[in-house]
Amino acid sequence: MKPKKHLEISNEKQLVGHTAEIKTNPEQYKFLISKKGASIKKVRDKTGIRIVFPDVNDDKNTITIIGRKEEVEAARKELNSLIAQLKDTAEATTEIDPKHYRYFVTREILKQIPNDYGGDAVSSKISSNSCKVVLKGTKDFFEPAKQRLYEIVENLEAMVTVEGIILQEYHHTVLGTIGSKVQNIQWQFNATIKFPDREKPQYDKVTMNGDAHADGLEDEFQVNFEVQRDELKKHTKQQIFKIQDENRKMSNLRRREPKSYRV
Repeated sequence: MKPKKHLEISNEKQLVGHTAEIKTNPEQYKFLISKKGASIKKVRDKTGIRIVFPDVNDDKNTITIIGRKEEVEAARKELNSLIAQLKDTAEATTEIDPKHYRYFVTREILKQIPNDYGGDAVSSKISSNSCKVVLKGTKDFFEPAKQRLYEIVENLEAMVTVEGIILQEYHHTVLGTIGSKVQNIQWQFNATIKFPDREKPQYDKVTMNGDAHADGLEDEFQVNFEVQRDELKKHTKQQIFKIQDENRKMSNLRRREPKSYRV
């Protein structure tokens, strides 16, 4: 411990008059501290004490608690409870096709599952072709976490990619203000819709990713009248057709309006 820090702690010990030490495995420190120090902050805020983890030259197995006697005892119980929970922590593995790793990473699924089901971590070697996914936590965390992973994979396996044609002149109308109309369709069909960049030659082509069983997703966007209008999916095309009809009516009205001339 640095001399300045050691002096500060010594002065604090003399001021508050009570300290306690907890012995534990240094490998457990990161789990005790948790993300952004949340666990330690919770204990500190609850009890009003100071918790000091060992420095480079200190005993690696010792955590020091500084504060008033009652507060120190309360904090020690809290920390011992956390340590006891860590002793029940174990690892389990499951397998997921590496092709889905990108989805898990971009959506931060591996971070979200421990938060939702009370585990410590879910990890995989993203850069490798390994199918192994490692779960860390208490035993009651493994089963619901695995089931959630399998559920996500099952949904991903059911996804299909469909390309539809929307004439470039209608893109702005179909998108709506700040993409509001397309966002509504995405929500309705649980799908992702991507419009091409203006610079690309196939600017009319729209790509949709969604569930293979999301009836009407393809027809919703096949609005160039070259696509067969499936009677079973008429209700899913009405929104786009309505937009097109309104657009045509507005165009016709503009053409019919008499031109004004200055005299």
